Amino acid sequence: MTAPSPNIINLPSPPDRYERAWMARLLESLRQNIADRLSAQTANGAIFLSSPAGKTFRVTVRDDGTLQTEHVNG
Repeated sequence: MTAPSPNIINLPSPPDRYERAWMARLLESLRQNIADRLSAQTANGAIFLSSPAGKTFRVTVRDDGTLQTEHVNG
């Protein structure tokens, strides 16, 4: 058996009808998958943030601890 691709997210199968417990499991699964991916993406020293107006910025930390922002799009 091979390990799943890091781009594949295994989500719980949906029920035939709305179930509150299933939605809670789905949300927790999504939170965990997003957290795992953010951890991997922020390991390079940069994060991406969106402004209320929809602009995206790359934020990095310099060796002296100051933050640097770079407008990416929007």
